[in-house]
Amino acid sequence: MPADGQGMAGSVMISGKAMHRTIIGLGAVLAAGLGFAGGSAAQATPFRPSTGRPDTVGIQDPAGTGNAFQNPQGQNASGQNPGVGAQNGPTTDPDLQGLIPVWTRPPAQRRFQGFPIFPGDLPGVGAYPRTLAELAKMPIPEAVLMPGAPIPVEPGWPEWLRDRDGEEIPYEAEHAVLVRSVDRVWYRPPEEEVFVPLYFYDKLRELVTGSAIQVRRVGEFEVLLHGGGRLRADGPTELRVAELSAEKIELDLRHFTRFRIEPEEREHHLRLPDGSVVIVKPQPRPAVDPAAPATATPPAGGLAALLQAAAAGAAGGDNVTDYQAALLLFERLDEPGRRSPRATIWNGGDLAVEWRHAYGTTVIPARHRVVFFLAPVTDPIGGQLTTQRVNVLPDGAARRCEPVGDGEVTWSGAQFRVGEGAALRLDPMLGDPFAPSAKGR
Repeated sequence: MPADGQGMAGSVMISGKAMHRTIIGLGAVLAAGLGFAGGSAAQATPFRPSTGRPDTVGIQDPAGTGNAFQNPQGQNASGQNPGVGAQNGPTTDPDLQGLIPVWTRPPAQRRFQGFPIFPGDLPGVGAYPRTLAELAKMPIPEAVLMPGAPIPVEPGWPEWLRDRDGEEIPYEAEHAVLVRSVDRVWYRPPEEEVFVPLYFYDKLRELVTGSAIQVRRVGEFEVLLHGGGRLRADGPTELRVAELSAEKIELDLRHFTRFRIEPEEREHHLRLPDGSVVIVKPQPRPAVDPAAPATATPPAGGLAALLQAAAAGAAGGDNVTDYQAALLLFERLDEPGRRSPRATIWNGGDLAVEWRHAYGTTVIPARHRVVFFLAPVTDPIGGQLTTQRVNVLPDGAARRCEPVGDGEVTWSGAQFRVGEGAALRLDPMLGDPFAPSAKGR
């Protein structure tokens, strides 16, 4: 056993030495093939294309110095300077030639030519913004393009509504289009008694006299009217179309959160939850002349004269029309602590509207807002000053009421009973509503 063990150990040792010699031999051959053996004669490597970019090629040794594949710093493939280090020899093994690094030139780069320079006579470019005084001195070309008449549009529903699949809605004054924008909107045709929900795939419905729309919790819809008018509502809403004809549009707005309407052409009657009615009489839009020229010669005097002409037109000259658009916005006030909810009417258009309520008639001018109660009025009291058995004496802007016996005074929605010997002083605190010239207040 010991002899056998020594024999086995000896055989293993011999095998290890043989393997070590084999590895050393292969390493020497590989080093010689790669040209890393020191002291070997350097020869020029044949030219071959680069494996990198298509626009770069390998570099030969044109001078015959043996320093092939030099980089821009003058180093060879081994990373050494040819004048200092050893020379590299070639290899004839085709399998090892692909391992030799090849120096290539970088792709050509465009040199920086500087920032662009604009000519000095180019206005508004490459310079600071000009002042109005400088702009007024600038000349205007002789044939400057001026805004002309718009291209006439064929009457009808919008293009996206015409191209839809399904039954076409006639473009007539007795018809309107309901567009569901946000879930969920409920719709009831005039011949039915119940509402049906409009799901996400059901966006359009035809409206006629007697149709009704509801938004019970969250939803938003829009109604397109014949002639260009439209209305939009979001939040809990209940709307009924009372009349839809060529002469008038009457809507019964029984409940709303936010409601916007842009009347066009026909007279609009909008009944509010308190029983009052808002009446809008829109003006007809000016007719478009298709034969109007699209260009015009600017006035003499440069830009300053053109600005003056535009200002004169805005002040009521011949360059603009006197068309006044109508726009109304109804918003419910968020007042949880009030027993009687309130809302506002905002006249955002250019046309004054008429508001008929239990206390009389009020004209809401453009850009004005009013606040009203949504609950119906059971026993309305007028806003004018009326008296019974009372002498009214002026006291500056205020009025002093002295009864003859027992009298009554009614003013601004309140009613007072004044006993004998007492006096009542009414102070408006703002303005002079008792003045004879206070017309329309």
